[in-house]
Amino acid sequence: MSGMRTMSEQQLRYSPYLNILLLRLHIGGTAVRWMLAFGVVGLAALLGGCVQDGLMNIARFQLKPDDIIIERRPDAEYEKLFPYYVELCAASQFRSKLTGEGGGPAGHAIIYIRGACKDEDAPFPQLRRCRSVATSLKDPEHGAGISVNRMFKNINWVATPGYELVFPGDLAPGERLTLARFQVVEQQAIAKGIYKGVAFNPFPGAILEPNIREFLERAGIGTDLALQFARSVFCARLPVTEAMLDPIIKFLNDKNREYAEGEADYDWSAWADNCSHTMRNALAAANI
Repeated sequence: MSGMRTMSEQQLRYSPYLNILLLRLHIGGTAVRWMLAFGVVGLAALLGGCVQDGLMNIARFQLKPDDIIIERRPDAEYEKLFPYYVELCAASQFRSKLTGEGGGPAGHAIIYIRGACKDEDAPFPQLRRCRSVATSLKDPEHGAGISVNRMFKNINWVATPGYELVFPGDLAPGERLTLARFQVVEQQAIAKGIYKGVAFNPFPGAILEPNIREFLERAGIGTDLALQFARSVFCARLPVTEAMLDPIIKFLNDKNREYAEGEADYDWSAWADNCSHTMRNALAAANI
């Protein structure tokens, strides 16, 4: 066109100015991709901390004690329709309903498996197939909740029997959590052998391993069992076939056996080996 200066396609392709610009864009795009990758990893670690003590202590991330979200769950008909399912749950940061005490913003992830039960005869936490298809959420033969805790030294996870003990801690809807009720759950955890054969890491600043009651009061209840004593819980259920239970159970049992019978201790990592990793890999064992 008259009065306009244009460049041919060949000139454009070999323009040194364009080459410099493309190089800058390439370097800049790589940097942006790295920044996004680190951002995603950091957010995942922040939300899936598996502990009550987070990586950071940012008050604005923490729910207030009164900010408890009421759960809506499927009715008893769901239990009749689906005899086997996995329930994947994301939980908020630790904030005790009893004392108001809590840690940082890190959350938790747990999986409940209907049809897989705690093996009472094992010397350390292991699973077995449930002996019956139980419909009562209080029945220990209904299933088990699998929880990873950074305080564990010689295993990766523990199994809590029965849906009601895992989530509401046997509290009735609307029932207030009292010290007496907390102590009942504490005694149940000991009597049921949930932490049988488990060694703990010392709490930050301590030298010795905590005893079972100290661990339960500070890091067990509200994380491994009775989650709603200290967290809001958001779950999704996925029906599975009976045959899918076996590879899930095998993966989890092998995971604990690796540390309980091997030379290496479990080394929790926010980036590479936390509660979310165990849950995801257990499902992947069954091609989920």
